[in-house]
Amino acid sequence: MRRPLALFGAVYLAASLFGILMPQQVLGPAAAFLVCLCVAAVLCRRRVTACALISASAASALLVLLLTVKFGISPVLEHCGAEVNAEGVVTQITEYYGRKQAVVRLNMMNEDPMRFPVSVLVEDLPETREGDIVDLTLTPSPVEENEYRFSRYADGIFLQAEETQSCTVTGHSRSPVFVFRALRDHLAEGIRWLLHDDIGEIAAAMTLGDRSGLSKDVLSAFRKSGLSHVLVVSGLHLGMASQMVHSLLRRRFSRRVSAAGACAATVLFMLLVGFTPSVMRAGAAMLLLYAGRMFRRQSDGFTSMGISALLLCLCNPYAAVDAGLLLSYSAASAVILVGQHERRQKIREMRTGTELSPAREWTRKWMYRIAVPVMTGLFTLPVIASLGSGVSVWSVPANLIAVPLTGFVVATGLVAALCQAVLPFSAPAQAFSFLCGAGITIIGKTAQTATQLPGGYYHFAGAAETIPVLLAALLFVLGTRMKIRRAVNAVCCALMVFAVFGVQFAVNRNVARFTVVGSAVSPAYVVSLRDEAVVLYRSVGAAEDAEEWLSEHSNPEVRMAVCLEAKAPDSELDQVRNILNADRCEDLSGRLAEEPIHDIMIIADEQKDGTYAMINIGGWIACIGFGTVDFTMLPHADLYVGGTAKPVNLDADAVLILRDGAEWTESVSCTVLERSGEPS
Repeated sequence: MRRPLALFGAVYLAASLFGILMPQQVLGPAAAFLVCLCVAAVLCRRRVTACALISASAASALLVLLLTVKFGISPVLEHCGAEVNAEGVVTQITEYYGRKQAVVRLNMMNEDPMRFPVSVLVEDLPETREGDIVDLTLTPSPVEENEYRFSRYADGIFLQAEETQSCTVTGHSRSPVFVFRALRDHLAEGIRWLLHDDIGEIAAAMTLGDRSGLSKDVLSAFRKSGLSHVLVVSGLHLGMASQMVHSLLRRRFSRRVSAAGACAATVLFMLLVGFTPSVMRAGAAMLLLYAGRMFRRQSDGFTSMGISALLLCLCNPYAAVDAGLLLSYSAASAVILVGQHERRQKIREMRTGTELSPAREWTRKWMYRIAVPVMTGLFTLPVIASLGSGVSVWSVPANLIAVPLTGFVVATGLVAALCQAVLPFSAPAQAFSFLCGAGITIIGKTAQTATQLPGGYYHFAGAAETIPVLLAALLFVLGTRMKIRRAVNAVCCALMVFAVFGVQFAVNRNVARFTVVGSAVSPAYVVSLRDEAVVLYRSVGAAEDAEEWLSEHSNPEVRMAVCLEAKAPDSELDQVRNILNADRCEDLSGRLAEEPIHDIMIIADEQKDGTYAMINIGGWIACIGFGTVDFTMLPHADLYVGGTAKPVNLDADAVLILRDGAEWTESVSCTVLERSGEPS
């Protein structure tokens, strides 16, 4: 075992991940079994073996998770549904559909101190700012089981509340986190003033981690081109910032002094951009790297990653399900492996005395440069597939252009922001902001070009598309262990994935899909078949959520958009038509009966106390209801999607409720579906 800490940390992270996905009742017996396995492995070999180390690491992870849930989270969740008095600190405020959505880290609940850092997401918390200490009276509920649930857990958010009965600001936190956050906001405003519109927002995101002003068009373009990691401050940005400080200090000071300065710069940058899991992972690795240089020790990349994974999961076991952290670890592993292979190749040439010609040396250099984004894409592909996200076939050439420019943008952007803060309207601030803007312009054009190219984005919609990718990754690992040639192994695994996807495409080509997208407060409903779709919505925000979902699923043509309101303003209908690029956009001013896609029929109308829409997909009927829907004159529905109001004479095989509070579902005889799934 050359890297015991790396192995321990990696297994600890994996065990925490699987432990979160397993039922809680299994954690105790699984931990006990692993402890027995560890003891047996030690007794059989009389020394610590890899099996013993793996078993001990996994048992520790499951045990910590069990104790955290039992003594830290479960006592807090017992307060759900009841009015409580709480004291906490406002850690984050965002705008959501025109309302302030705040995250409050709780210090006390009903005068009981928190044993575990738990935060509550409050849908509407006016007249507060980040860092305020508040006394709240609210009725919490568990976090919604939607696609954001695990990311909430990773941030320590286990409760939510739609509103507060009372909120009193009692002070302001003096934590360095909020002091530096105010500094970050000030610097971000300065760089936005220097660089206007989307370029200024991208600069604030890349250099300071302030992504609050990024438009959906920018986020969509970067996501589809495989460059979304450029907008999220992580190891790439942190490493470049610390390396810049280290290089400047190394010119005049000793190795230890420059390493200490890089450590200080790393800590300051982490405070500036916030302690997100991905930043914590990269920061811990950077600190271990430069600490090794301070004490004249060699730092190993995998060991640094293992230690950082262990620290993050000890602080919050649910950090293991953070999407950014998993993608960051996967990408970092690929970069380290490519670097190690390049170093081994050079050492082998030095030992054998081989000298390459300038042409071969240049070719090898560029081959390794290309290998970095290729291997990064391959290593992150299983994570992307399991998260239900997508990949771009043009991400490799796009990253070859964008990644080298990222360091240039981070360096010039930080210098421009600091110059603007110290000397407003100074020539250096203008000069460095011009260079930063030029780099961002090139990166933005690269993202837009990659998005517009044909076949540029593929979305993993479900388990049927995710499992082949995960299976191919497992087969590749097994093939490597069996010493099969890597080129043959990779080609065979890729052919298997393409064959499975080809069969799935042929089978699902004529299958219609009914999907609920967006938030539970204001959802949208998308009916898609082949390359056409119909969208039903109630607000502009829901239409924007539908547009985002459509853009991730091969952009089918929207034949018609239906506003499920009796009378919508013409300006709003025109706005939604432009958002969705729809052929038509109608409301319920008159009874709607259309057949927009092949054999799919949509009937929508207004009743006395509510509105409804009946979607007939080849004989399968889904009814969407708002308010009190009367089924007396309506046909039998296979699925009813409703709210808190009880329908009259319900005639459906199954009911899907998107929001809490629908107590009437307890008395129905049909199947009640959970809102975490997407009916298809």
